[in-house]
Amino acid sequence: MYPSISLENTATAWATPYTLNASTLNTWVGEEIRTTGIEAKLERLGKFSNSQHNLSLSGTLFVANDPAGALLAWHGWTSSSRQTLWGETRPFPEPLQPALADQTRRSNPFKEIDHRPGFHTNLDWSIRRHGLFRVGYYDNLAKPYLIDGGDYAWRTRFAHLGGKWRINKQWQLLWQYMNGSTLMQSLDRQDAVKMDFANGFAMLTHNFKKKHRVSLRVEAFENIDRDNTPLDDNNERGKGLTFAYQYRLNKNWFIGGEYQWLNSQRPQRALHGLEADTNEQLFQLAARYFFSAI
Repeated sequence: MYPSISLENTATAWATPYTLNASTLNTWVGEEIRTTGIEAKLERLGKFSNSQHNLSLSGTLFVANDPAGALLAWHGWTSSSRQTLWGETRPFPEPLQPALADQTRRSNPFKEIDHRPGFHTNLDWSIRRHGLFRVGYYDNLAKPYLIDGGDYAWRTRFAHLGGKWRINKQWQLLWQYMNGSTLMQSLDRQDAVKMDFANGFAMLTHNFKKKHRVSLRVEAFENIDRDNTPLDDNNERGKGLTFAYQYRLNKNWFIGGEYQWLNSQRPQRALHGLEADTNEQLFQLAARYFFSAI
């Protein structure tokens, strides 16, 4: 299952009702982060004490997410509606460093390698009819020097926080921020990939006449390479802007359009014969059907 991180992907099948492509932050969650395990939650509901405030604290023990971090390090941040399905593998660029030759050319994010569970915890504070604030911490507790069938375990951990605030009946503000690190080592426990990462976005959305929605999202992201492995520069820095319009035809059908601009600087691309500094622009039109009303 998806951990409770995204405040953006709240529609059926983990889709976002605001834009066609999710933010780079939540696109990565959809690509690499899952929690298969058990969850416990404590809740304090304000309705029992005549209060508008609700509090909840949850904790999850999970398995089968040890390679998470490989895609983020080797193909970087991206924005899409793509989700990695259970059992699916994802390709990344050919490693140029001979020391990484044992690494498979496709990542299997949902694999158990070290037989040790990770954990994810969340604290949510909601104010009835106004908003939600969330802070959490994820750590897969993987042993980064183990390898199984070409898949290394990556020790990936991050803190995340976010909020959703209803300004009035039509306007809403959403924001999220994530900061963490990932580590993969050789069999003799020397750092092969050591990287810090950060990502944040803010989105303003306006819903009017119960049929129209306009959303504007700005975001920024960064990877900082902390290892000395040659020919494997995982530094990255970028920013993005998304403008989306959506029209509700009926309870289930929506049509919409979206413009997206994404700029990123990634030195490793130059070693593959590509431009290190790229500007991407995307305009798309779509019709979407949701099996349950959103």
